[in-house]
Amino acid sequence: MPIVATAPTRIDLAGGTLDLEFLYAFLGGAVTVNLAVELRARVSVRRLPPGRVRLVARDLGAETKGRSIERMRLPAALALHGRALAHYGPQTGIEVVTEAAAPSGSGLGGSSALLMALSAALVRLQGRRVTKAPLVETGARLEASVLGVPTGKQDYLAALFGGLAAYHFSFDGWRVERLPVSTQFLKALAGRLVLAYTGASRLSGIPNWEKFKAYVENVGATRKRFERLKAIAEAMRQALLDEDADAVGRLLVEEWAVRRRLVPGASTPAVDAAMRKARRAGALGGKLCGAGAGGCLAVLAADGRREAVEVAIERAGFRLLPWRLARRGLIVRESPGP
Repeated sequence: MPIVATAPTRIDLAGGTLDLEFLYAFLGGAVTVNLAVELRARVSVRRLPPGRVRLVARDLGAETKGRSIERMRLPAALALHGRALAHYGPQTGIEVVTEAAAPSGSGLGGSSALLMALSAALVRLQGRRVTKAPLVETGARLEASVLGVPTGKQDYLAALFGGLAAYHFSFDGWRVERLPVSTQFLKALAGRLVLAYTGASRLSGIPNWEKFKAYVENVGATRKRFERLKAIAEAMRQALLDEDADAVGRLLVEEWAVRRRLVPGASTPAVDAAMRKARRAGALGGKLCGAGAGGCLAVLAADGRREAVEVAIERAGFRLLPWRLARRGLIVRESPGP
């Protein structure tokens, strides 16, 4: 039977980019806060006879076949699939079929969720125990080798652990803090948080690398702004623990304002116009997910104003994405189905 693994994507609320290796060390530690969502990456792997390899990314319309991974030339859409197979194996006699619920380039950490699901499925297929910590460390290096730039780790962590969480990064590595908020608050937060796809794909690796270089080279106010992002993320964690949704909205505004100054082009005229319309309709604040410049927009509506905010965002030309909290992270199982 095939092994099927799924992993959620995430809405990053604060602290993105601070999870880059060494950047959080420069800052003396940092925290990122995100919310895992049921826009999952799904992976199915099964054995084939030796001498056959089939890779399929259904959502991207990409498919290729060959005799072994080491002899195949892969399209860009399947590069991460190939790198994971080359590392975890098997090199031949394998079929991998993937599908993502989140739009391509959404800024929701879709490629990282897919990599975690694929890595876990390949480990399980070979009868080995799936352990989350090594998946994170290996995954960060595998994805960096494909992108050509360092990657952060919050996306892998959300994919593996799910829920509403703060991820702490320090000299000792990382740790997960599930935020113990009430079910009532989570329901209220979900009822006010609007997610929409801008229609413009984006890639986080290059913008994040530009920010990293600017920090190392002490360009302008870069270091001061990163310190401010660190403080905002810590305040976001506390606002959630206090179950203060209005404070969450104010912090989204502040976080996005700092990010726009960090990287020219982080926003676009279309996004700025949508933000203005959303604020007039009753949004407290919002930001682009991930590195910005496209992908998904997350907006927190004032109490009772969600519908008006959704209408404003749709009129701005963006597509609303229904979502719900992913309380569970990675799920791996055997499946008799295709």
